[in-house]
Amino acid sequence: MGTGLLLFFMLACSFAMKEGAARSGRKLHYECLVRVLHAPTSWFEETPSGRIMSRFSADLSLVDLRLSEMTDVFVQFTFTILALAITICMIVPHVTP
Repeated sequence: MGTGLLLFFMLACSFAMKEGAARSGRKLHYECLVRVLHAPTSWFEETPSGRIMSRFSADLSLVDLRLSEMTDVFVQFTFTILALAITICMIVPHVTP
């Protein structure tokens, strides 16, 4: 039962993390777009268009993927350690004399 509960919580956390990552990615892209659209004309004259496109394609994509992956790993690791600590606390009194 404990393993099934742990698996359920890990899956629920993974789903929540993926949903949160999707929302944060949309917000990050929207805020970047708003800032670029509100930039002064001189900024567009000084900044190459390839650099602007790179920010919206490769750089933000990398941030989206790595941030959600690292957050998911951290949360799963935390819940695993918590489940192990609870399991140890429940078993040790029965094993020790």
